[in-house]
Amino acid sequence: MNDAFDGLVLAPWDDDTVDALDDYQHVRIGHPYTCPRDHRDPDTGRIDRGEVVLDSTEDGFICPVEGCGYTQRWAHALSANRRWIAHRREELERICGWAGATS
Repeated sequence: MNDAFDGLVLAPWDDDTVDALDDYQHVRIGHPYTCPRDHRDPDTGRIDRGEVVLDSTEDGFICPVEGCGYTQRWAHALSANRRWIAHRREELERICGWAGATS
């Protein structure tokens, strides 16, 4: 990780940080980072507000919706901490039998 400031990790991120953030985004141990913009589902017409999960990249989180262009260049340091992610996953498995399903 690099550029930790006040509990934040600022992009650009190295490969380890991208991988850790990607794990956080998909192991469902907390709310993932999502796009704040409204996106209309082309099939249902439903507006997805804050439901589109951002992709982790070297340059920050990016919205996968074509044409959106939203980028977030920060993450909470804890969500990039592999030890915390593993510990949290183990806690959920122990407490509620949660198997850590990924999306």
